[in-house]
Amino acid sequence: MRQLLPIPFLLLPLVACLGDGTATADVITCEPQEDEVYPDLGDGVDYVFEEGCSSWWLNGVSVVLEPGVTVEMNDGQAVAIAYDGSLNAVGTAELPIVLQGSAQTPTWQGIQNYSANQDNVFEHVVISSAGTQTMIYQDQPSALVVWGEGYLKASNLSIEHSGGEGLSILADNSGFVGSYGPGLRFTDIAKHPVRLDADHMESLNWVDFESSEVGEPTIAAYTGRLEKDAVWAGAPLPILMESDLPLWADFRVEAGTEIRFRAGNSLLVYAAGENYTAEFIGTADAPVVLRGRLEQPGAWGGVFVGSSSPANRMEHVRIENGGGVEHTYEPTKANLTVGFYTAYLSLQDVEINNSADAGIVLDNYIADSVTLVSDNVTYSGNAGGDLVDQRDD
Repeated sequence: MRQLLPIPFLLLPLVACLGDGTATADVITCEPQEDEVYPDLGDGVDYVFEEGCSSWWLNGVSVVLEPGVTVEMNDGQAVAIAYDGSLNAVGTAELPIVLQGSAQTPTWQGIQNYSANQDNVFEHVVISSAGTQTMIYQDQPSALVVWGEGYLKASNLSIEHSGGEGLSILADNSGFVGSYGPGLRFTDIAKHPVRLDADHMESLNWVDFESSEVGEPTIAAYTGRLEKDAVWAGAPLPILMESDLPLWADFRVEAGTEIRFRAGNSLLVYAAGENYTAEFIGTADAPVVLRGRLEQPGAWGGVFVGSSSPANRMEHVRIENGGGVEHTYEPTKANLTVGFYTAYLSLQDVEINNSADAGIVLDNYIADSVTLVSDNVTYSGNAGGDLVDQRDD
């Protein structure tokens, strides 16, 4: 009897053992040389990568994942969307697109997007088990990071089981980084659900935001200085500033927003040749809160107002735990410093609590006009006094 030769392994489909075991997973290449469309192949895992594939490199090519597709990443693998490449993954509520690791613990690096291509769209996408280590030009592990000139439009995006951050928006494309939300959902995230350059805060849509089992239940933000007009509103978690927040633009913070600062950092309202306006407008039921990361006096530098805009105002605001940094040449530190430059600020229904030194300092060291207008300001626990007036007569 003639013996049958075995069929070469590479000619056989790879059968996935995940899901209900009914799907046949196709092997896809690490670095596609032309545009690709990947359809749903059925239940379970649809696509896996060739052995030894450490990076799915989408360099100037367009890849489309159709509704219902599940791609399993190799352990340690990263996805790079580069140089006008695009990854278009538009699923549905019934047929989401899943990019997953080999287990429900972090097994792969995640997705980094530095392509400005506006075909980068994620809708009804699940990114699971990423964030094992930092990716190139990213200083924190993250399941999904947009940086450089990167653009992404993401809605109904779920990130789960990340070993680092969930979503990081670090793009230096200050004008057009895309949009994020509604429907951002984060589960089992080791660090922050979202980390971003503060310039991009308004790219986030907080509608239907969900976050559970996160190691750092805040939105982490940083900036060299805020240089475009901004309104911060609706953040469902406190915003943790990991740097000073210097305002070189008009800035408005709306009801219910809480901003926390790390030790030594401050909120700085500059004039910088123009009278930039800062407005903090809470309500009795949803005040604006400005405080330190830690609940102790001197936990952060406090607020400095050096702008004389007549629209500078705080209504239903609570400032606490400050007084860690001097903002004038005088030695007094405070929760709130008004002056040094020509300055104006109106306070109504404001609480000034638990400063390591003064509650409020007024100082006209290099200007004559420093004005504070106040109505119903209350003080508590300010070690160096509630209101210290250092203005020269």
